[in-house]
Amino acid sequence: MNILVTGNLGYVGEVLVNKLCKEDFVSKIIGFDNGYYREKIFSKTQKKCNKFVQIFGDIRKFPYEILENIDCIISLAAVSNDPIGEKFKKATNEINYDSNVKLAEHAKQYNISKFIFASSCSVYGDSNGKTVTEKSNCNPLTEYAKSKRNFEIELEKKADSNFNAICLRFATACGYSDRLRLDLVVNDFIYNAIKYKKINVLSNGKPNRPIINVNDMVSAFVWAAKSNLSDFKIINVGSNDMNYSIANLANEVGKEFSDIDISINREAIGDNRSYLVDFSLYKSLAKKYLPQYTIADTVKEFVEKSSEEKIRNRNFNKDDYIRLKSLEDLIRSKAINENLEWINDE
Repeated sequence: MNILVTGNLGYVGEVLVNKLCKEDFVSKIIGFDNGYYREKIFSKTQKKCNKFVQIFGDIRKFPYEILENIDCIISLAAVSNDPIGEKFKKATNEINYDSNVKLAEHAKQYNISKFIFASSCSVYGDSNGKTVTEKSNCNPLTEYAKSKRNFEIELEKKADSNFNAICLRFATACGYSDRLRLDLVVNDFIYNAIKYKKINVLSNGKPNRPIINVNDMVSAFVWAAKSNLSDFKIINVGSNDMNYSIANLANEVGKEFSDIDISINREAIGDNRSYLVDFSLYKSLAKKYLPQYTIADTVKEFVEKSSEEKIRNRNFNKDDYIRLKSLEDLIRSKAINENLEWINDE
């Protein structure tokens, strides 16, 4: 199978490509990325395999000729979280929605048989304390979540017996990647536990979030690429025993360290992004690829693969691993404009 991975130089894409390189069913991997975070490497990236090719470019100006002889597209390219989505609404819609619609249209023209979309459980918005399934109503509350849901709707219209479209609605990501992110809730808690022996929960701790380790996300992509599903499918990807309130999540992380102080801002305004998710469908379909990582496993791997000395060093710059901060730095340096386009494309 020849696979195109858009957004391969991101947090998930880095781990995914390294995994695909080891899979016997994969003949060729093309990575397509605009390079916002190409310099944001926590540790030396593993050397890619000889079946991997990197192409740089803006997904909004995608060179569709590279779709020739591609069998499967894994769509990761996106403005990646709520704060960026709210600040850069136009770019979020163009990158997350418009560009994916065009990519799916051209994929059909090139007779590509499979399109795997990285969606998000954030499309549920607020489940009012109830557990939601793929059949539940969606209520996306942010520009990021709306862009994900809007593309799901368009992708369903395009799916048919010759064009298998799979939307993987992932739980909130966590865990170690060479292209680390510290703007993810679990990773932020682990970082603060290592650096300060303290976890500060800025919210009132009540919102619910399902959690999934990045390695388990990658396993889901491999399963989807190898699967024999037909037409269109939406699947929640995560584990039923990994639904947590933010407060409980902080406590679970704190258990893995000694002498950790956990503070919760009980007076904070409530966050209406709160959802409990049922993952039974994924469990029934992807039996050999189910999530394996617990919060304890995630903390252990994070500590083993990251350098505590590096994190504790006074010169360590956390902002390098905060996606919004990275984009703001590129804008300040006039590398990209306010619509997140490179000013010089060379």
